[in-house]
Amino acid sequence: MLSLLRLLRKKKNTGRLIARGLSYAKGGLYTEAIKVYNQAIRQNPDDVNAYNNRGSAYERAGDYHQAIADYDKAIELKPRDAEIYYNRGIAHGKADQPEHAIADFTKAIELNPKFADAYFNRAYIYDVLLQNPQRAIEDYTQAIKLKSKFTEAYHSRGVVYLGLEDYQHAIDDFTRVIRLSKQNADAYFNRGLAYTASGNYQQAIADYTKLIELNPRDAEAYYQRGASHAELGDYQQAREDYQKAIALHPESEIGNLAKAKLKALNLEQGFAPET
Repeated sequence: MLSLLRLLRKKKNTGRLIARGLSYAKGGLYTEAIKVYNQAIRQNPDDVNAYNNRGSAYERAGDYHQAIADYDKAIELKPRDAEIYYNRGIAHGKADQPEHAIADFTKAIELNPKFADAYFNRAYIYDVLLQNPQRAIEDYTQAIKLKSKFTEAYHSRGVVYLGLEDYQHAIDDFTRVIRLSKQNADAYFNRGLAYTASGNYQQAIADYTKLIELNPRDAEAYYQRGASHAELGDYQQAREDYQKAIALHPESEIGNLAKAKLKALNLEQGFAPET
């Protein structure tokens, strides 16, 4: 009876330490969180949550290899937990170990076939680290099937379609994002790029204009809108947009591109050169 009471007391104390560690981690105090999790592990070396949470703190602090070691131990203690495999997959991805990340997300999906975030992050690895856009599209699509309002998955799939020059599918995905999140500046920008690439300059201008309403200091939005105005023969508006882009970021890459476009436009159309 005494040993049972000690066990219950130990679990209760460990739980309190883990709760304190979570509080530190939520506040971005990862070093402090790790210290508290160390105490929890010394008190109860078989506590899965202590290893899993310490792994998360290490990962957020940028120590991916130590995070992976903690997730390894957590998996050893609880080998059928999809969430731990998912967490280790995130750490493997950040450690630039894409094949290990894929294996972990795949295991998480095997254990929990409705794990939308695991499909999403596996898609990200296929897309960004392994340059396999078709597999990425498959996984983003499955994530969307599982979570119909998954704006990040729609947007990421749209970016993949944009890179594949499948502009209509890209436009459809960015439109869905905008319907779900009307203030999503990235979706307006990327849909504008898709409209531009497909030759629909009026729609592109509308999207860049909306983006400028959301962020009046977005120099690239002015630059892209200026380019679309130039394509439609509205050279004065194009000049004004290029000038605005230059004024916002005169020495940046976008500012220098705007300067080059403005100079060429002035020469072509006979405008007075900029002073």
